[in-house]
Amino acid sequence: MRLLLFFWGSGEGGDASATIELARSLAENGQPSTLAAYAFSNPEAFKQKALGAGLEEPILVQDPGEVFGLGRLQRGAFDLIHVHHGTPVPKRTDIVPLRKTAGGLPMVLTVHGPTPLSEITYGGWKSRLSRMISARWFRAVIVPSQAKVAEWRRMTPFSGNVVAIPNVVRFFKEIPRREARADFQIPADAKVALYCSRLDQEKQPMAFVRAIELAVPACPNLVGLMAGSGQMVNECAKYISAKGLPVRLLGYVTDVERLYSAANVFVQCSTYESFGITLLQAAALGLPCVASEIPVFREMYRELDSFAWWDLKCEQGLAEAITAQLEREPDTSGQMVLKDRYSESAVVQAHLALYRKVLGR
Repeated sequence: MRLLLFFWGSGEGGDASATIELARSLAENGQPSTLAAYAFSNPEAFKQKALGAGLEEPILVQDPGEVFGLGRLQRGAFDLIHVHHGTPVPKRTDIVPLRKTAGGLPMVLTVHGPTPLSEITYGGWKSRLSRMISARWFRAVIVPSQAKVAEWRRMTPFSGNVVAIPNVVRFFKEIPRREARADFQIPADAKVALYCSRLDQEKQPMAFVRAIELAVPACPNLVGLMAGSGQMVNECAKYISAKGLPVRLLGYVTDVERLYSAANVFVQCSTYESFGITLLQAAALGLPCVASEIPVFREMYRELDSFAWWDLKCEQGLAEAITAQLEREPDTSGQMVLKDRYSESAVVQAHLALYRKVLGR
């Protein structure tokens, strides 16, 4: 099977990482692909991620219509195009150049997107209509969870070809906690709550900050770590400084394996997620977790004892959940369940089965 993986989105986000990890895992399981990208905000970051994953240098384009237009790739060299799009659902101005690029080649679309479909109200009537029927323009649409499939079915009757296949996730190896903490200059006796996500509104970083504030009286040696960047960095920094809170803003962290190993509990307080790679990585490492009670997390983790649930209503409840989880031991049984269910091999085989179905093989 001659496969072109084409990424369209920001070059440094989770969607970019998911595309690169899929290309790597397909190659390691005997299915090579050619990787190309329209990384409109940070193409260099995408290239470096790909090279860091051991892949050949990706073909970067300035316009989606250039994939076969600059002579570097020939349309006839491929059987299938798999597009990874960094939006909840592409609109007409995205789909037209994709169809032009494909030139009749079958296309599979993966969409993750940080926004609930019900909140996409922008654009004219053509854009809104194109979102309603966009699944019909692809042989299959892949979303990362059954919760996301349910969203599509609520949005449009044209969703019969929308299927759930999880992201490829790189699971971490635990590093001795004392060693990991030394790298981040964290006291050995501290209790560490970790937030590792974008600092944007739907991730609720201020809920985490205020929960740490509320939890400190019950746990004086509590330290909050926040890894990530986003629109709310300054708001968080000002509040932390004004209150003198034991919360450290680390910015973008590359050695997340070491960061996770330094923590006692992982906190994901998002109002919405389509999958949540960072939470899965934490849970698969055995970390006790506090997660917002949203459909995708309930789908993935409802049977695990290592999870405490936050109902999104009050930050005092989040603080109490964090405090309780700090005393919990690592969950080895939950680790095995998650690593089996979301194994790289299972995800790759699901993709290959879909490719063969699309191509009638």
